[in-house]
Amino acid sequence: MDVSVVIVNYNMKALVLECAASFDAIKTNVEYELIIVDNDSRDGSAAAIKEKYPKVKLVENKDNAGFARACNIGFDLAVGDNILFFNPDTEMKAGSLDVMLNYFKDNPTVGIIGCRNENTDGSEEPSVYRYPTLWRTFVDTFYLKKIFGGYEVPAGTYAGNADVEVICGACFMIRRSVIEQVGSFDNELWMYGEDVELCYRARKAGWRIVHLTDCSVIHKRGERHLTEDSHHDLARISYNHYRWIFHYYRKHCSALSLSLLRGMMFMQVYPKLWSRKRKFARGDTSKNNTERLQGLEKVYMEFIVK
Repeated sequence: MDVSVVIVNYNMKALVLECAASFDAIKTNVEYELIIVDNDSRDGSAAAIKEKYPKVKLVENKDNAGFARACNIGFDLAVGDNILFFNPDTEMKAGSLDVMLNYFKDNPTVGIIGCRNENTDGSEEPSVYRYPTLWRTFVDTFYLKKIFGGYEVPAGTYAGNADVEVICGACFMIRRSVIEQVGSFDNELWMYGEDVELCYRARKAGWRIVHLTDCSVIHKRGERHLTEDSHHDLARISYNHYRWIFHYYRKHCSALSLSLLRGMMFMQVYPKLWSRKRKFARGDTSKNNTERLQGLEKVYMEFIVK
């Protein structure tokens, strides 16, 4: 088997069905399988997948396992020589799967590849990131990204294929041999940063990470589930938005770097926490405010003032 495509779904029934359909629509010589890991969706996703795509390997988790752990569950079922971790709000375009696989075959030192991510209107969105450093965190904290650039590499930066630091997890192809050497996504990361942390380990082990510009996928980021938050744990999302970077620093950086990070994160988190507390005091008891407030309070107490 050339490629195992692992898709993690949570309450995205329409989008995950469109995602699966996009693989049916492409004409390819690549031998692939689809594995969908459903994180206890409540919108009928699993039943719809079974009905429309009975040949798909479907895993029905009993809880929302998060992105990293669900990807690893999918990998455990995979038989492909290469693994494509693919978002459910993403669609494969004709020819792209072939281009990515052929690049692996022609470049044995490359361990992870990604491609251009396009919005539904054809414009390119960012699909490459940089590792977190104290300088980049400083730039992000004080809103200096327009001057110095931050974690996110602007869309259109590369005119050709390029070695990069981090490939966006929306379309993330990795050799099985890389996972066998360095491990897959870190199960400690529920959501956010798992692509960054795995790319760091792979690059440290000597593997190249490459962004391809001659192929692309459609990433319907503007139509994502966050436009409807009634089914989502916003406290958990808000908490993990910051948790991943503390986990990354604890795992890969010095104690001094972690201490300095904590100071800069105070300057990021406290104003947001204060603002949401004021909204709550003024009567804003909406799910969006109260749950995000809970997440920020947990970040503040667990990582910043401890």
